[in-house]
Amino acid sequence: MATKRTARLDIGSDPPVVVGGGGSSLIWVNFNENQTGQNPNGVSANAPSPTTKSKYSCSKITNAPLRLYFNDGTTPGAAGEKPLDIKNNKTWYIRFAVPGPTARKKAKKK
Repeated sequence: MATKRTARLDIGSDPPVVVGGGGSSLIWVNFNENQTGQNPNGVSANAPSPTTKSKYSCSKITNAPLRLYFNDGTTPGAAGEKPLDIKNNKTWYIRFAVPGPTARKKAKKK
């Protein structure tokens, strides 16, 4: 029998935060970050972006993070966070894989 979680997971006070769970994910952005919608096709060609920009929503925030914290869900809360330093604040990105098998690279023809 499944048990229902009764405690709320506290994500801290440093959004933007991407939270996954169940069948959906949420992106929390602090109002102080001045999030503003951007035309995806107007984003610089040098910025990390998907190949089909017009299929995405895009927002800009005021501050660029210096580090990310990842929690794989094994240990909920801050105790389970693993810091990831951002080495280049102009080219970093996070890519989320869709559910399913891991894509394998095709072998090169000889």
